[in-house]
Amino acid sequence: PRGLKIHRMTLSYKFETFSNGKVTPVYPVLQNQVYEAEFASCLFLIFNAETKQYLGCGDIYRANIQLPKGKFLLRLEIRHASVKALEGLKDMPLYIEAKLPKPIDLNLYAGIETGAVGSAKFGRAVLSKGERRVAYLWAPSASSLPAHTRSGDALLGDLYLDKSLKNSDAKGQTPSIPVQIHVSIP
Repeated sequence: PRGLKIHRMTLSYKFETFSNGKVTPVYPVLQNQVYEAEFASCLFLIFNAETKQYLGCGDIYRANIQLPKGKFLLRLEIRHASVKALEGLKDMPLYIEAKLPKPIDLNLYAGIETGAVGSAKFGRAVLSKGERRVAYLWAPSASSLPAHTRSGDALLGDLYLDKSLKNSDAKGQTPSIPVQIHVSIP
């Protein structure tokens, strides 16, 4: 509308990657909102923190940006008609998703006590329709984590209940649907 003043706020985030690969900046408060979006726009730019070279950009949709190993600066620009609304986002967290160089295996145990001592892993089980069985997923050992892992990091992944059906339509059967898991690093 005529005469409406739009304000802009730019947030800066520093992060580091420990290998070459794709990263996905995630800002859940603002992403994937198109028609119901409260904010006028949301754009990010990624720069090399030392050389200031531009490396990639994105908007409200999740974007994979190829980055080399190094230190980076992400600048997130948000626009809104209300300064107060923008100030409410000044401490908004940003998450950087990146694929691990190699998968981390997590163990399933038959009981919580056996998980605590690392014995009696959950074995193979065939369940009839409607039958249930409890299994305990145990956090990975510190030695199995990448060296750059820090307290507060999160590991996201998929748990396949039938590995033989993971990738394809094996023998005419429906592929296994993964269960998404989230492990927080203490």
